Amino acid sequence: MLPYFKTALWGTVFLTASILGQMAAAKPQGCVMNSWGAYLSPDPQEPTSIEEIETENGTILAFKFDAIAGGYGKVFLFLLDNGECFTRAVSFGSYGATNAYAVETGGAGPDGRLYHGDMYDPGSHTPLGFFKTRPSYDMARKIALGALK
Repeated sequence: MLPYFKTALWGTVFLTASILGQMAAAKPQGCVMNSWGAYLSPDPQEPTSIEEIETENGTILAFKFDAIAGGYGKVFLFLLDNGECFTRAVSFGSYGATNAYAVETGGAGPDGRLYHGDMYDPGSHTPLGFFKTRPSYDMARKIALGALK
């Protein structure tokens, strides 16, 4: 597990420091932050750790976010940590550009947003689904675990 997460104090400072540290540091090949750090950074939102899930490929770190904020607003973020870096990520959120298009075309849900799940690999992005209502943690977790395992 990354040294940033060995502390019991979870929150914005540690997640942001970890992501921004990986964006700035020399990273080995295969780190998702090499290509997707700006999309995955929690700023300006404040993450709360939900759980750590051990898998054969590493530890999945799960975070939730309260109010949607920023251009890449998130509801949930799942990061696969192989001990060197985050190798894959799944995020659920409502990005500004996607949401604006959904509102314009009538595709937004009752709260005026279109939510989506996305898988990020080094150098590639895969949409996992679109949702007219805010995804529950159970649904997001099931989709993320299926994609990250």
